[in-house]
Amino acid sequence: MTKIIEKVPPSTKPPTKPPTPTTTNGPPPKPATVTTAATNVSQKFPPSANGNRPYQRLAAHYDGCHQPHGGSCCTCRCCCLTIMWTTFIIATLLLLTAITATVLYVLYRPRPPSFSLSSLKITNFNLTSPLQFTSNINISIITKNPNEKITFYYKPINVTILDYHNNHQNIVIGQGLIPKFIHNGKNTTSLFGVIKNNSSNTNPIDDISFGHLKFDLNKKNHGRLNLKVEMETYLKVKIGDKLKSNWFKLRTSCNGIKAFAYNGKLNGKVDIDGAKCKVYLIIKCFEWDISI
Repeated sequence: MTKIIEKVPPSTKPPTKPPTPTTTNGPPPKPATVTTAATNVSQKFPPSANGNRPYQRLAAHYDGCHQPHGGSCCTCRCCCLTIMWTTFIIATLLLLTAITATVLYVLYRPRPPSFSLSSLKITNFNLTSPLQFTSNINISIITKNPNEKITFYYKPINVTILDYHNNHQNIVIGQGLIPKFIHNGKNTTSLFGVIKNNSSNTNPIDDISFGHLKFDLNKKNHGRLNLKVEMETYLKVKIGDKLKSNWFKLRTSCNGIKAFAYNGKLNGKVDIDGAKCKVYLIIKCFEWDISI
């Protein structure tokens, strides 16, 4: 029995297009997610109208030098180099400063000036009322420059005399000014000043301070004031012939001064035998004052 095989010609009908997605009320289709194996970065692309995926761009390949957000390790290297050079320059400057200071100390052996009270005499002390408080005090100060090749330059010295007590704050009883001067090496200089107070126009005192002063002066057989002298000025140091420093603040405090009172009034005698003066050099470092 013979089998007849018929050959069917190929169809000339074009292939049918895939059905387009219909619009429904439900949520839109989720975009396709493509994961690249080289960078392990996920990228999302929405489907096209014909259902085919668009051209997929691979994420830029980067190693440890190039950052994905536009930066690079060159910036990090520049920052590191800047920090290293800044640290090196600061360390070098500090080292040179230390070496210079050591050489100057070995060559000149610098020492600070010294201050001491030579005399202190009260010529007027009227304590009638807070608004009628006047004082007049003559003071003599001796300062010594122990250095041979170092010269000190002083701006005007502000002198303040205070009464201090353990139970109340310091009370200013007089203020004055000593003119500026130059203190050469291996030299002793005597300074004179008039310390005054006029409560009506210079330094008024309150009722509490007035009461403390009255109490200290009216003690039976023990009336006295414990005085303290404070001096503040600016100092410049000249080493040798050309080397000069900046201006430094110089503060001096003298304690142990006793002014005795009789019948509630001070006489001219003031005991300065136990007076001791300390000198403080104030160096400005950024926003801090360092006392040495």
